[in-house]
Parts: sequence; structure tokens; C-alpha cells
Amino acid sequence: DARVPGRKTWGVPWVDDWDNPSERGLPTQSRSVKRQLVLIRHGQYEREKSAKSDSEQTLTELGRLQAEETGKYLARAIATSPLFRTTSVSAVHVSDLTRAQQTCSTLIDAMGDAAPKLTPAVDPLLREIFPCDPQPPYPKKARPESERIAEAAFSKYFHRPTRDESSVEVVVCHANVIRYFLCRALQVPPEAWLRFSLPHCSLTMISIDGKGRVSVGAVGAASHLAPEHQSVANIS
Repeated sequence: DARVPGRKTWGVPWVDDWDNPSERGLPTQSRSVKRQLVLIRHGQYEREKSAKSDSEQTLTELGRLQAEETGKYLARAIATSPLFRTTSVSAVHVSDLTRAQQTCSTLIDAMGDAAPKLTPAVDPLLREIFPCDPQPPYPKKARPESERIAEAAFSKYFHRPTRDESSVEVVVCHANVIRYFLCRALQVPPEAWLRFSLPHCSLTMISIDGKGRVSVGAVGAASHLAPEHQSVANIS
């Protein structure tokens, strides 16, 4: 046995048909064809604990600045970085919560020609949720229907390419949702989702190639924001 003595291994194989390609009619493409999902947490918002309705949970001035800086960075990166397979965004998806929609609107305006005339697809499945009971245990518990909703969202957005060309899609949503997606995409226990921390307007980049293989290019990346513009907590 060439393994390092005493090293713990899980022995869990990768599931190739994790996205049910035959049932969904997804073609098998070259591994060079990729769907690149850029998952963005909303900017900092106010009245996290005191708001009586979602409409009161609006972005702070810092949150708006974070969204603008993120949009400008994405426009430059997609146009010039070899990490992206195309030079423009093909689709934008956004949670229906106010803080996400405000982030998305500001971000798209700042992206300019990198997101040409795109109308964001608003989806309640992307709204914030406590997706499942995490490990290690946490005082808050998930509702019975939470994982069903999280799984429906994952199934909708995570699958191999449907066409013989690469694409970049932006998804503006929430930290819990993104962390659950990350675990599910990597086929690690979803109960691990709370072990990650995602700053506001951070980028989590996940690529899915034509054969269903998944790779992660960034998790919670926020270095595109000036240090004084970085934050994690909202305003109560």
C-alpha cells in the first residue's frame, strides 16, 4: 500500500452522473466545454434583526459600493483573464430578496458591456435559507422543508453544459445558499456548509465541464474589494 501510514482516507468515489444527464437529456460534451458559475453573495445590508419586512433590509452605502466594485472587477476579469472561457456573461440569476436584487442591479450597471442588455432572472428558490442541520451541531435547526428547497435550487442551476460552447453565468444570492451549493457540487457532505465564511460581494467560482466534472476556482474571494470595503456582518 503506497498510502501514507496513518493517513485517513474516505474511499468515496466520484459519481459521474450526479446531474442525471440521461433523464434530463443533457448531451455529453468535451471536457473543454465548461459552464462557469460565478456565485456572488449580496452586499452588506441594514436592519438584519429589526426589519418588519424584506423591503426594509436594504443595502448600506458600503453594500452599494461593494456591489459596484465587484461589477467593475468582473467586467475586467471576464474581458482579460484566462480563467474565464468567454468575454461576456450569458445569464444572470438573482434571489427575489431586496438586498440581492439591489446588489444585482448595481453590479450589472457597473459591468457595462460585459453583461450586455441582460435582464436578471429573479428566482425565489435562491432566497436565503438554513439549508440543513450542520455538523458540528449548531443551535439553530433547519425546517423540514429547507433541504428540499435547497436541493431543488441545486438541481436547477448545477448541471453540465447544454450546448457545445462554454458560458459564464452570474448568480447573486446568499451565503447559506452558496455554501450549500459548494458542498453539493463537490460531492462532500452538505452538513459541512457552515464551516465556510463568505464576505459580502465575495466570489465563489465553480466550473462544470462537458462530462460533468466539477472544479472550484475560488471560494469567498473578496480581494477585489479594497481592504476597508470588506465585511462579513450585516447591520442590525
